[in-house]
Amino acid sequence: MKLNLANWVIVLFYLFHSALSFSSTQNTLSVAALPYLSSAPLYLAEIKSYYEAQGLDVTFHVKKSAQAVAEAVVSGEADIGVTGLTSWLLNRAESNDIRIIAGQYTEKKGNTGNRFIASNHAFNTGLVSVDRLKGTERFGMTTLGSTFHRWFGETVEKLGLPLAHFTLVPLNSVHAMRQALRDNHVDLVISSTLIAHNLMSAGKGHAIGKVADFAPGQLGVVFTKQATIEQDRQKIARFIQAYQQGCETYVNDLQKGPSSDFAKLIRQLNHYLRPQLDPAFAHQSLVYIASDASFNENDLKNTIHWFESEGFIQPIKHIEVLFDHSFLRKHPHTTSSQPTLMATRKPT
Repeated sequence: MKLNLANWVIVLFYLFHSALSFSSTQNTLSVAALPYLSSAPLYLAEIKSYYEAQGLDVTFHVKKSAQAVAEAVVSGEADIGVTGLTSWLLNRAESNDIRIIAGQYTEKKGNTGNRFIASNHAFNTGLVSVDRLKGTERFGMTTLGSTFHRWFGETVEKLGLPLAHFTLVPLNSVHAMRQALRDNHVDLVISSTLIAHNLMSAGKGHAIGKVADFAPGQLGVVFTKQATIEQDRQKIARFIQAYQQGCETYVNDLQKGPSSDFAKLIRQLNHYLRPQLDPAFAHQSLVYIASDASFNENDLKNTIHWFESEGFIQPIKHIEVLFDHSFLRKHPHTTSSQPTLMATRKPT
């Protein structure tokens, strides 16, 4: 069968567009995350064009809770999730071949982190410090099995109080938690230092303790599906290298102390963060994140075992399979063995 000129034009047209589509797929990546300071390295990598240098066009899907981030990855809406480890994700980890490939925030003693915030009513009736909890309080959180749930559960255990004695109030978003505390509908929440500062400045809450003093450890992770890795391992590797650079920038230019670029970076980060940071208070709000984006298996396993002991997840048979350190490099600026591919970027 011979093709005339018109047919050849049609064939070449489809081949050209198929090649463009394949190239675009190689370079596009969707990431689900929260609009909080713990996600700052993710956004710094965009601000500093680290993704662009790796030839990646990254789209962010901003969610209201860690569970919603996990849902986005499991459903296929996003390729990668960046948030705290939750029971919802762990219950689907084996059936969806979830892999933890990098770390995010850590509650570390001596560093700024999340705070326990008491409502005005609770504070005025005696809840002036965490060790004054009685076991009758209403604790507000995003969802059951959330990072907030885990932090609170470990805290009351250390105080010798049964978690079952407290009233746990799922509110689905951090905004709803904040509002419930303001209205005295709950007695206690856990929030970032920034939100705690805002609540206290408005006369709507009282900081009564640090999470790191009761429940230290890493809960923030970067995760994806094994199928996503197998589809294009190099694309995931390029993303992690850019993310590591974002972590390094976060530590060197923000976490270690205000640099010459500090105010500028905070203004740029405020495009992504909710609530936005006041540059004058920003350094006091920074959470601890490792400069190499590493994750602590022992901390994460402790969280997994806690969720198992509380009956929120079924025992994970092959827990080691969850952890994939292969994408991490000791030096964030190590270049990929693959050639860098440049991509046309989309507005975020």
